[in-house]
Amino acid sequence: MTADALDAANTSGAQPSWVPSNGALSLRDLVDIVGRNLKLLLIVPALAGLGSFAVTSVMPKWYTSVAYLTLDEGGARSADAIMHAPSVLDAVSRAIGDTGQASDARREALDRNRRIVVAPGNVQGTAKLFRLEYSDPDPRLAQKINEAFISAWIEAAQPPPDGPSKVDADLNRIQSRLTSLSHLVDVLLGRAQATVDANRKDEIAVKARDLLLANHVDFADIIAVHRAMEGISRTVVFSAPSLPLEPSWPKKTIVSVLTTLAAGLITMIFVLLRASRRTSTTL
Repeated sequence: MTADALDAANTSGAQPSWVPSNGALSLRDLVDIVGRNLKLLLIVPALAGLGSFAVTSVMPKWYTSVAYLTLDEGGARSADAIMHAPSVLDAVSRAIGDTGQASDARREALDRNRRIVVAPGNVQGTAKLFRLEYSDPDPRLAQKINEAFISAWIEAAQPPPDGPSKVDADLNRIQSRLTSLSHLVDVLLGRAQATVDANRKDEIAVKARDLLLANHVDFADIIAVHRAMEGISRTVVFSAPSLPLEPSWPKKTIVSVLTTLAAGLITMIFVLLRASRRTSTTL
């Protein structure tokens, strides 16, 4: 055998069996690569999953207390704004045993761990049921603070002591306006029936429409005034704050599964890239 033939034979024998002649990996090549690196593909994700499970097991657990409120979108926005007020946050701080004026850091912590969201089964924009949530490492404290938020919010939404006199003045003003508008509508309708000019009828109809729209605005004002006078009662609380039994964060099972899948994907990419590099080098 000549030296050139011997070199060719040695080169051919050194080439891995899964390296294709055209440099492209086929399905059979991929199966062979997985088989050669099976231990690596199994051990790395398993270790990553176990590691994440161990880490999440020692991390501080957070519990979320949930209350359901029968509010519309406007009521939910108003409740969220009122609960954000410093006076309400101070009242919540006092309710859970803090003495003196709450610091800015304490108010920020209370407000940061609270949120109002649309309840499951409701559609954003037309929802009539909302969830008030508060999270804390202590499940009983989470429930207590959530209840304190509801009580402080209802107290803050009550009308002031001089509210009835102001409400009476507003109602009298609106009632006078309604009386004047009703009289003008009657006058315009009488003129419309008496005249035969089509253009004049259209003009009067437009004025009557504008007056009727103004009437609707006044009726809406009356409803708003009555609501302000009545304030908010405990009837809006559809479900009192719950005592959480299971932590809401971290979710050990979910985190471990996702970590295992991510580690498996990264390991597979690493194996394929290494095989591709070896293929290009061999070729």
